[in-house]
Amino acid sequence: MSKLFVTGSRGLIWKSEDGKEGCFRNNEQKEFAHNGKPTWEHTKLPGIIENTGCTTLVGAVGVAPGCFDKEVIEAMCKVDMNSSHRPIIFALSNPKSQAECTATDCYKFSNSRAIYGAGTFFDPVTVEGQERCPGQVNNVYIFPGVSFGAVVCEAKTIPESFFMVAAQAVANSLVDEDMKADRVVPSRDRLREVALNVATAVVMEAQKMGLAQRTLGKSEAEVKAAVQALMWEPGMPPTFGIPQGGRGSIMGA
Repeated sequence: MSKLFVTGSRGLIWKSEDGKEGCFRNNEQKEFAHNGKPTWEHTKLPGIIENTGCTTLVGAVGVAPGCFDKEVIEAMCKVDMNSSHRPIIFALSNPKSQAECTATDCYKFSNSRAIYGAGTFFDPVTVEGQERCPGQVNNVYIFPGVSFGAVVCEAKTIPESFFMVAAQAVANSLVDEDMKADRVVPSRDRLREVALNVATAVVMEAQKMGLAQRTLGKSEAEVKAAVQALMWEPGMPPTFGIPQGGRGSIMGA
């Protein structure tokens, strides 16, 4: 929590040591508020970035397109100037017209240093002769696999840990090609493969926690083969539900 800084329309969200005063609107904001009123500039994003030393900027404003402007991104680069880290900019608001910044502007304002992700799809951008592929950092890589995994093992409930192992499965699906193109998530061409990896991780977690009412295998390889056998394939007739011992058609991601 000490490394997470949340902002609102009035700048950094903070609270007094006793929690009675501060710049928060409700208990949800208060939970994530910075402890103590800052003595430094905390009403504008560039000042907050420089004084907190944050290395990752996540935008989910929804109503302020372009708010990650040149000054903001330059502040991110300034913080990371003397380190081996590259600033990470996630402009997650969608549709594309509401993004906090575009991929092109992010690369331009950061002199190609920033790693960019968005809440919607942006076309690849050529920067200094190298193609950069902005990552579509939203639920398209998580929800299909989590849902399918929970269904095929007949999970009793869906705890937060399912989403944690799902996120790890997405990250572990990155290949060298993705890294070279500065993708933060795998290529969209591999959605089915990634969804299978996510579903497998969810089933493994469900079995580990005793939440699976149907065991699909003892090892990861066995579980993955069982999950893959239940995936719908293009050209197969739609059959809703998962027949025992047969193929289903739940996931077509």
